[in-house]
Amino acid sequence: MIDIEIRKKLHGADGDIEMNVQLQVGQGQIVTLSGPSGAGKTSILRMISGLMKPDSGRIKILGNIWFDHSSKINIRPQQRQVGFVFQEYALFPNMTVWQNLEFALDKDAK
Repeated sequence: MIDIEIRKKLHGADGDIEMNVQLQVGQGQIVTLSGPSGAGKTSILRMISGLMKPDSGRIKILGNIWFDHSSKINIRPQQRQVGFVFQEYALFPNMTVWQNLEFALDKDAK
């Protein structure tokens, strides 16, 4: 089960957006995110994967809390074992290619 209740202020080309997402997905369910460009679809995936931090709320996956603002829990992206294919490349611009690859490794695997 995926249980999400998050809030995030996003800065778009047309101004700020207050995102408020409440979502529950049962095991085995298939879900699609749809909406116009800039609606926050990719931001939701980034928050689930840990690449973007919500302003408040919680993300609970299979009974494990990955993010809880009130308890100050924020599991690192490497520990979430979530992958998705970006529409565009998703490298940290301040890191070399090698540093980007190392970032994804478990600290004990280096």
